[in-house]
Amino acid sequence: MGYDDLSKYHITLNRYEKELVIKSLKQSEENTAKCIEKYQLSSLFSMLEDWKFGHMQQSLYNITCLDLSHCDLTTLPNALKFLRLNNLNLAHNQLNAVPSCLYGGGLQSLQILDLSFNMITQFDVEPDCISTLRVLRLNNNLFENVPIWFLTFRCPALEEFNYSENKAKHFNFLKHSCNFNVMCLKKLELVSACLVGRDAEWLRMFKKLQFLDISNHESLCRRTINKFRYFNDFFIKPLWDDLYVLKLMHLDMTFFPEGIFWIESLKELNVSNNLLTWFPLGIEYLVNLEVLNVSFNNVIELPQGISKLRKLRVLIASHNHLDNVPLMPQSLNTLDLYNNYLETMQLMHFSHTELLDLEANFVCLSDVNIICEKYYLQRDKFRSIYQCKNRINGLSIKVRERYFSPQSTDSETEEESVSDENVNTLESSLSSENWDLEYEVSRNGKITDISWSDDEYTGENSVEIKKPGFNMYCNEEDWIFVDAD
Repeated sequence: MGYDDLSKYHITLNRYEKELVIKSLKQSEENTAKCIEKYQLSSLFSMLEDWKFGHMQQSLYNITCLDLSHCDLTTLPNALKFLRLNNLNLAHNQLNAVPSCLYGGGLQSLQILDLSFNMITQFDVEPDCISTLRVLRLNNNLFENVPIWFLTFRCPALEEFNYSENKAKHFNFLKHSCNFNVMCLKKLELVSACLVGRDAEWLRMFKKLQFLDISNHESLCRRTINKFRYFNDFFIKPLWDDLYVLKLMHLDMTFFPEGIFWIESLKELNVSNNLLTWFPLGIEYLVNLEVLNVSFNNVIELPQGISKLRKLRVLIASHNHLDNVPLMPQSLNTLDLYNNYLETMQLMHFSHTELLDLEANFVCLSDVNIICEKYYLQRDKFRSIYQCKNRINGLSIKVRERYFSPQSTDSETEEESVSDENVNTLESSLSSENWDLEYEVSRNGKITDISWSDDEYTGENSVEIKKPGFNMYCNEEDWIFVDAD
């Protein structure tokens, strides 16, 4: 794409304190933006290449932040290197190589560089800003290897590095020697980065690390996913003194690594979308934990130690197999128990929560004895803030399907296939305490084959023997011991 093709993109020069900030704007937003001056992006690039600033010379020279994301760029003018930029955002473009303005003595004071969501294949030559670079985002490109200058840690000021979802094959971090004592890395994102178990030793060495995400992306590209066999290897004497956020999502984790409980500095833990069924003892040692996400697992019981987490504010436990919940700490203000197996509910235990979702369980929330108008406001507010879409209200789909099996068409959804009248009847029967119901509702929502009337003694001695393979029914006890005699 040449510069003439950029006429549909516009830029504005806005004064922010004493800096001139330049950002790209859509043409439809041009008239609504309040700015000092406006220019076409192609005109700016032409001025930079010809170096004919005129009255713009001082303004362009003072630009410190350049945001050219979402501009369909395939190249950049080399003259950009003469600007005094400390923040360059080139995300979501069509670049297939690192811009030349990062070399040849240019942009030596650059601190933030965002090259994410492009088509760059290599970054082996270190940029001129390597000594000042604090944030580097290379995620969602076509890299096959991590830059050598990062592995050897020739960027001592680097605090944030994102190398998620590239085309990297397996690489062994430990074969590159570096001085871990000078590392300032605080945030590390390696989502779907082809990590393996032996890379745990390298990750444990970042003493100042505060944010670590080694999850897999939801799409799970099998060639680049992180594969770990023993998750506890990450927690064998790690040097993390200030790790606040840990994300371990989509890793097929079946056992919760107990070593996590020794990271007392942890404030947010996300182990959603795994295969966890239970939690070991020790969660109460996470005394600083504020956010816990265990959604989309097979958890059947939450640990009682949760009640001792005095700083816990958010608990997301939707889409599990919970049939009861322990006492929650008073600090909790957000609780998500959507789509579980809860049969009873005491809202008084959650009276201190501000955001709450208890739908799609085995308990009838429509019963006025256990629900109030406040809950509906809490539920709707939670779904709005956390952007929870396609959630149903009322009983779980699992219960509805097992009670009613209507003949639905292909165009009908699961909720539409069950009439409101049937759902209301079902909820009414579950919420009442009528022990003479004809059918007994089992714990998993199924209707048992034996009704209450089968237990009644009629005075008749009848024995009905059916062929093998069929259910057999007998109301004469002595018949059971015929073979024994």
